[in-house]
Amino acid sequence: MSGCRESSFDPNAPMSAVAEPKGRWWKILLLTVVWVVPTFWLKDKIGYPTSFGVERCHGRGCYLDDLYHSYLLVERHQLLDIATFLLIWAPFLGVIGWIVFGQLRRLASAADADIGPQR
Repeated sequence: MSGCRESSFDPNAPMSAVAEPKGRWWKILLLTVVWVVPTFWLKDKIGYPTSFGVERCHGRGCYLDDLYHSYLLVERHQLLDIATFLLIWAPFLGVIGWIVFGQLRRLASAADADIGPQR
């Protein structure tokens, strides 16, 4: 056909394999289980939040409700309460730390690229 551009598409070419990061999903699953099981066990053991006079949340927004009332755990000064407080805040602080660490690493690599060899 005149006027049409030739394509280099080869329908018989082998498919290129996308390299998946090895072990990433297992790490995420393991960290989730390591967080969920102790958190729910501790919340059940100390009766959080009903032991503080707060009605138990039912539905999707319960994690935010737990964060909001978590200051009550620190006021009681018991070991299980402090551990529950830390476990409730761990995912939030982990995400913030991951973002900050990524930004610091990006700034450090940009600074290394700007320095370069001196003449």
